[in-house]
Amino acid sequence: MRKNINTKLADDRMVFSGKRAADVFVVLFCLGGMALCLWFFRQDLYRSLSRLNAAPVGTVTLKHRVAQRRSEDRLLWNYLQKTSPVYLGDFIRTGDRSQAALTLLEGGAVTDLGENTIIRIGAEKGTGQSRIELSGGALSFTAGSGGAVVVSGQNTLTLAPGGSVSAVSGDSGFAFRIDGGSAALREAGGRVETFRAGEGSGPENAWPGKRAGEGGAAAPLNPIRLILPAEGAVFRAGGEIGFRWAGGGDEGRPGGLYTLEVADNPAMEKAAVYMQVSGKRVVLSSMKTGRWYWRVSPVYGGNSAASPAASFTVREPASPAAGTNAAPAPARTSAAGTSAAPAPARTEAPPAPPPLLPPGGLRPENGYVLGPAQLRTSRSINFGWNPVPGAGAYEFSLYRETGGGRRLVESAEIPGSGYTFNKFNLLERGAFVWTVRALRSGSGGSERGSIAESRFTVDIPVLERHDLPGAGTLYGN
Repeated sequence: MRKNINTKLADDRMVFSGKRAADVFVVLFCLGGMALCLWFFRQDLYRSLSRLNAAPVGTVTLKHRVAQRRSEDRLLWNYLQKTSPVYLGDFIRTGDRSQAALTLLEGGAVTDLGENTIIRIGAEKGTGQSRIELSGGALSFTAGSGGAVVVSGQNTLTLAPGGSVSAVSGDSGFAFRIDGGSAALREAGGRVETFRAGEGSGPENAWPGKRAGEGGAAAPLNPIRLILPAEGAVFRAGGEIGFRWAGGGDEGRPGGLYTLEVADNPAMEKAAVYMQVSGKRVVLSSMKTGRWYWRVSPVYGGNSAASPAASFTVREPASPAAGTNAAPAPARTSAAGTSAAPAPARTEAPPAPPPLLPPGGLRPENGYVLGPAQLRTSRSINFGWNPVPGAGAYEFSLYRETGGGRRLVESAEIPGSGYTFNKFNLLERGAFVWTVRALRSGSGGSERGSIAESRFTVDIPVLERHDLPGAGTLYGN
């Protein structure tokens, strides 16, 4: 019996020793992990602090949502604060619907980065010029006094001092447009071509402009025109305010994104609203009372800059006292000799604006015929109408009459009482209808007036095709 007890004690000691050994192993493992983490932290801290010994080459400012920076000798991305220094070799990237601005100290070069853009900051060997390597996305870049270089893949674009460019890089390739000054493009094969303001190069599906290797200037973009709210419009607090604009390159540009800014000053400092809009209209609500300024700019730059600022006012709804036109009625004396309370004062609601009338004086008039004689004197059709009182803008539409109804050819919202149409490639022989109606933006939202329309006929002879041996294809009668 005693022997069994001793055996059980020996077994218990062995189990206890095994548990102690396991506990010691776990403790040593945890201490080793902590030591490894402390070592990594020291290495990371040393690398971060070592950047303090290098002089920054500029600063990056976060304009909207998310932007990150990564040093060339690190794998992790750091989220940027409002303004952060940048160094040679740093990578900068922006997220979805995000924007950032990079200012380089050398020569004062400035770069505006669009969404989902990645760049690397460098310097040209020998010249020391600022070098921006665009890996993807879009940017607008203005070179400083020493010029600059933009690189994408095997394409190197050298900007003259003070030159500016808008560029995009993606699956379709590299495309750019010179916004100011001049630049020289060196391609993969060593071919060099010079471009001036208004010219560009790249695949058409990546960026509007001339094809690579072709001469001529890229088609300039239409300037951004603010439509609603009209200059000086007044709104009531708590209601919705609709914003509309036109121009800016249409939706042919990457993403069709625009930046809307609303501030209490025309310089847009400390903007109360800073947002990106896909398209050309947006509705805001809950604007505070006061006078506000707004403007729109394209996210991807190009030949179209930010629009001039327009102003509107938000006021509190009129109080009952403010709407009283007459003094309160005196207290009435009852038969018992007591004074009855005066009748409540009546308030008058602000008069409703008159309805928008259909525009009159349509030009060209109904029944107009566009023939060869008109084409020889003018390469455009000038549509016009009389201004409508209270209108802030107009909606113009052009239709082709078909056997089954109407087919839309062109539609635009414009601020004035006229529209010039010069896209004759959209016309064909037959009957057309054009319509116009007035638009107004007020405290109750947007209002559309009645439509006025007019018809005209395109009587352009159809040219016959002639295939001549040795001369190719000719068109004529």
